[in-house]
Amino acid sequence: MKNDTITMPTHCEYDHYRRDVEKVRDCVEGSAKVKRKTYNYLPHPSQVDQTSDEAKRRYAEYIEGAEFDDQPKDTLQTLMGKMRIQESTINLPERVDYLETNADGDGMSLAASIEYAASNVIQVKYQVVIADFQGLSGVDLETVSIADAEELAARATLKHYTRENVINWHFARKNGKMQLSWICLLEKGSEFNVETRCAEEVKSYLILALDENGDYYQQKIVEGGAATGEGDRNYVTVGGSPLKFIPLEIITDTEIPSGEMPKGEGFLARICNVALAKYRKSAQKDEFERALSPTLMTKGWQRGDEETFKELNQGRTYIATGGNQVNNLPEGVEYDVLSVEGAVEPFQWSLEYADKKIISMGGTAKQEQANMTATEADINASEQNAKLTSIADNLEGAFKRLVNYCLMFEGGISVDAVMNTDAIEIDLPRDFATPKLSVEEIAKLIEFRMMGAMSPQAFKEAVEKGGWPSLGDEAELEEMPPMVRVNSNNPADS
Repeated sequence: MKNDTITMPTHCEYDHYRRDVEKVRDCVEGSAKVKRKTYNYLPHPSQVDQTSDEAKRRYAEYIEGAEFDDQPKDTLQTLMGKMRIQESTINLPERVDYLETNADGDGMSLAASIEYAASNVIQVKYQVVIADFQGLSGVDLETVSIADAEELAARATLKHYTRENVINWHFARKNGKMQLSWICLLEKGSEFNVETRCAEEVKSYLILALDENGDYYQQKIVEGGAATGEGDRNYVTVGGSPLKFIPLEIITDTEIPSGEMPKGEGFLARICNVALAKYRKSAQKDEFERALSPTLMTKGWQRGDEETFKELNQGRTYIATGGNQVNNLPEGVEYDVLSVEGAVEPFQWSLEYADKKIISMGGTAKQEQANMTATEADINASEQNAKLTSIADNLEGAFKRLVNYCLMFEGGISVDAVMNTDAIEIDLPRDFATPKLSVEEIAKLIEFRMMGAMSPQAFKEAVEKGGWPSLGDEAELEEMPPMVRVNSNNPADS
């Protein structure tokens, strides 16, 4: 079947969250991408004139003075660093142990595959990964069918599809249970035209579905390029029998009800919103500072004082400013300099408040972690650890099942045993739940102890809670004498 154009409908939830997903991706990419989107993230400061040459020059200065801090990217890097997925313990059955070094057929290790999924879940809430065996996900972008299965590597692989590439889906009761029965995955690429010497965009849609009999099939639809058209259904069988479910996992940051795709935004979305609010506020602050240069204010002038001033200042008719300048004023005349300092304090307070808000949500802000109070640090760590623990749990369960799907395709287990993952070991590090104090924070605690502001036991507990080795018993800590005793009715505080 050949069509000139292909119209592929999208799910209403995909449409609802599409711009939110794009916003997070742009913020993670950084300042250059955010500024290129101009009005999308930074409205024009004028609500009256936005099109005149003067208004365009004003906006050019306005966006130039705006500062977008890479807090979403920094937060993502911090969270991924805490997860340390490359240090995971992975032991797979011999038949699929090749996945450890080549999970996708293109050289991506299983640990890297898990890490990639984790990064996307943190950003946009979920990621879809399919287990494929000589399927349509392995053929060229502009190909609608498997021309020669023998040309494809006869190994099961894992293929990733990000949230923005999962454009439509449907759940239904098939084979006696509620399950995903139809999903459309978008792939984008280009095909180089030698005649025009240009690359033409090619969109490919991979449909995974259960038919009217509950049998699993794949179908490819290509839009653009020479191969525009719709391919035939490619049924997937295991041991000569049709598969009765779609072998994919929806990896998310929370448990999801049966029969639904995850809803809402990812962990980074709130941090992106605050970072963009800071971005807009910084533009306002910069424009305000440029408009409000230090201004001279004078009072007490009487008639004739202008001439008196001229005589007193050797013919000068203006008040001079700057170093080594002297102004002789007539009697009763006073002058003052109105500085911008106090005027921008509300802007500065807003920016600092935004940083604190980002920290309270588990994000990474410009403020040094050592400047956070103990309560703020605990909140920050708790927000991060709670989310990372949930993500790690879901990653482990999902990838164990994905490995089992591959093992099933490779003939290592039966279809009935595919949900039993006891033979697969995928253990992600969990010690991210123990926040470790920085050297600067430890030095501050030592300073408090030396000043007598902390008891030996409180000092010991704070250091050990901060992830550092035991410092010995209380008697040994008593040998650390405080330099300054703090008056207290509690003998334990001395």
